[in-house]
Amino acid sequence: DSSSSSSSSTGTGSSPELLAARKKPIEKTRRKTVGKRKADSSDSEDDNGTSYAPRGKWAPGEKWFSRPQDMFDDMAKTIEEKWPEPMRNIKELTKNRKIRVATMCSGTEAPLLALSMFQKGAGFEFFEHVFSCEIEPFKQAYIERNFSPKILFRDIRELGNSHASTAYGATVRRPTEVDVVVAGTV
Repeated sequence: DSSSSSSSSTGTGSSPELLAARKKPIEKTRRKTVGKRKADSSDSEDDNGTSYAPRGKWAPGEKWFSRPQDMFDDMAKTIEEKWPEPMRNIKELTKNRKIRVATMCSGTEAPLLALSMFQKGAGFEFFEHVFSCEIEPFKQAYIERNFSPKILFRDIRELGNSHASTAYGATVRRPTEVDVVVAGTV
């Protein structure tokens, strides 16, 4: 088999085509930012100062965002414009009671970061963080520093019980009134 001989001759287990591709210079693309710099002739810009990518590389009118919050602001604005009824319903339904969110295997709390940024972009509060659960001590410290959850449970395996251990060793009743649970592992 010629493919096995070429792989073994290079000593990398890669085909000659892959090796040649790795040696090619990587083409750098210019990034556009939202409202941070003056547009040049290859840009188009809307009334809000949002820069769009030049034609050719990306779809015409595709927006570039340099900050995640800008993306969530745009997402909330677009949803409000295209589907105003669901946004009004969410706003009305969460006036008296927020959507209760819990995270398990919480890690960096990416779902809470995204919800917080979308909430800020939408201009109204619609969720409440009930608890987090994380077994890794360094991640527990990150969660405590950055999110200050009402309860930080230690082990997801205990959450099937009525009471569970917190990251600090206390045993507390597990909240039962949660609307959304987000769990993620590697």
